[in-house]
Amino acid sequence: MTSQRLFPGAFRLLAALVIAAIVLPPALPGRAAAAAARPATVAARYTFTAPVDRDTSITTNNETPWGAESRLYVLQNGGSTSFWSVLLHFNLSIVPAGSRVISATANLYVLATDSTPINLHRVTAAWDEATATWDTIGSQYDVTPAISFAPAERGRYVQVDITALTQAWLSGASPNHGILLKVPQPASDHTLMSKEAADATQQPYLEIVVEDARLKTAADDFDPNTGYDGSDGDLPWRGPWEEIAETDGPVAGLVRAEVSGKCAAGACLRVPALGNDAIRRGASRGVNLTGATAAVLSFTFQFRLTGKKGQIGLEASTDGGAH
Repeated sequence: MTSQRLFPGAFRLLAALVIAAIVLPPALPGRAAAAAARPATVAARYTFTAPVDRDTSITTNNETPWGAESRLYVLQNGGSTSFWSVLLHFNLSIVPAGSRVISATANLYVLATDSTPINLHRVTAAWDEATATWDTIGSQYDVTPAISFAPAERGRYVQVDITALTQAWLSGASPNHGILLKVPQPASDHTLMSKEAADATQQPYLEIVVEDARLKTAADDFDPNTGYDGSDGDLPWRGPWEEIAETDGPVAGLVRAEVSGKCAAGACLRVPALGNDAIRRGASRGVNLTGATAAVLSFTFQFRLTGKKGQIGLEASTDGGAH
């Protein structure tokens, strides 16, 4: 299998509201494809999640690099001339070249804040989180802030609009060296979570909405009227869903399509977790991606705790399941 992710814990997975593979035909330029929850239409909009691949804190005290830390500090103590700033770099390679950026929102998890302003600046030089210090990169940024924002609450994400910056990065108008966060006044103190945060739901990321008529989807919204034969995109599936370790169809058994409050929204494909009987139940379906330059699988899921141990897995194969 080309990829596999296991979700440990005691639950049943109430899987995929929509499963979509989005494909760029080979005649079109692009590095990667998008993921969407609905079938493509002309000039359809798609949402990409671009991860942070480098982040660190730097300080005018010029301490050793902080790139491996799970927390990021943006602060200046009252009465002190020393302060801390944060560098973040977003990996934009998932966005197909030529897509039109509609919006781009940086999501930064706030661990602590005094709700004072933070200025966000465009970084103008390359840097490495393993070696970055104030002396090496601290002055390499556009002095005019791209935007100023003030986190209102701790224990949640603050969302910051950096659409103009992202448009410039993706169009090539500006090199993508990331952003710098800096406080504009003394007596300011903020702590953010970094990409090293143990809890993945607290890691920073950039959500990008693009418009692109070239992208194609194979999708299934699990309409109960279509059972395992649903096809809601513009690329055909190879065939219907095939049950694994069951053969009782879409309306019976532990693996089934259903409409209930247990679904993340509307209808869903229900799959049990791997339990004490060690039977790997599930469902599989293929799509012909011949000639595609890239594809991404996207799905929405919800799980229900049952008090029993178990895990759920996701596998993707490029050769029909042999590997």
